[in-house]
Amino acid sequence: MRIVLCFLILTGCGGRKETDVRIAVGGQGTQVNLPAMVAQELGFYKEVGLNVSLIEFRGGSKALEALMGGSAEV
Repeated sequence: MRIVLCFLILTGCGGRKETDVRIAVGGQGTQVNLPAMVAQELGFYKEVGLNVSLIEFRGGSKALEALMGGSAEV
């Protein structure tokens, strides 16, 4: 739920132009990333005008490096 709220804030809740968002996840099979994966599978991101790509990394530190390096927005 928090993830969806973050994206609503990012999109400005205004006009619905589809926005590309890259989410860096460290170990996509872990439970901590389950909300992001479920939201994508249920189409919640599309409902709010987001084209989300989940980018899997070996661990959280690599996902953080991607975020800091600019290859992911979340």
